[in-house]
Amino acid sequence: MSIIIFLISIALLILVHEFGHFIVAKKLGIRVDEFALGFPPKLLSKKWGGTLYTLNAIPFGGFVKIFGENSHTEVISEEDKSTSFFYKPKWVQSLVLVAGVAMNVIFAWFLISLLLLQSDGIMAFWEAAKLTAFITKETIFGLGTFLWNIISFKADFSQVSGVVGIASIFKEAEIIGFAQVVYLVAVISINLAVINLVPLPALDGGRLLFVGIEAIIRRPINPKIVRTLSLISFLFLLVLMVFVTAHDILKLI
Repeated sequence: MSIIIFLISIALLILVHEFGHFIVAKKLGIRVDEFALGFPPKLLSKKWGGTLYTLNAIPFGGFVKIFGENSHTEVISEEDKSTSFFYKPKWVQSLVLVAGVAMNVIFAWFLISLLLLQSDGIMAFWEAAKLTAFITKETIFGLGTFLWNIISFKADFSQVSGVVGIASIFKEAEIIGFAQVVYLVAVISINLAVINLVPLPALDGGRLLFVGIEAIIRRPINPKIVRTLSLISFLFLLVLMVFVTAHDILKLI
């Protein structure tokens, strides 16, 4: 049962993140081609307001396709430039990119508020905001320290948990009670937000970095550089995930 709760929770947090990108892009006049629940193969779909809404067979998570998001490698007509992410002002691009992170933090604050509401009344929202800010600050510090230790070859993988480790924590939280599970989901949501701000091209933080560089040099970054850095960062994250998962498994054994 804890595995099911874990998978549903992770899917929900990914969906919340993607909804942040989606709603801000729509509000700022960027065309969103698809908003999907789950991953293909496709089960149901309906187009509304220029966006294809799809329900897919693999129910965990979701994704959003923003028009012009990959225009380093796409050819876009003059007619379509007005609704393309790539041709929007840099501040607009930045808002869309940071929206997923912001939505995860807001969602964490909402969950913590619900937990405190019964005991603290209306003050629960303020207390939850302070607790959310504290957890976010500690997560940033912890992740920064861990990444620095990786660079200096001093990383202690016992201080972090991957998918397997988090799943085992969910099992413990489920035994303690529902409130503990909700709090854990809030903490994971904050962690997801902070990790996505790491300036690696495979993450939102890396894409924000590219937007900032393009704003300074006043021209698009060479597509080959974008592709190469994205591939390197993806491989780095993949290797890191393997190491963390292997360590999680060893701890369980």
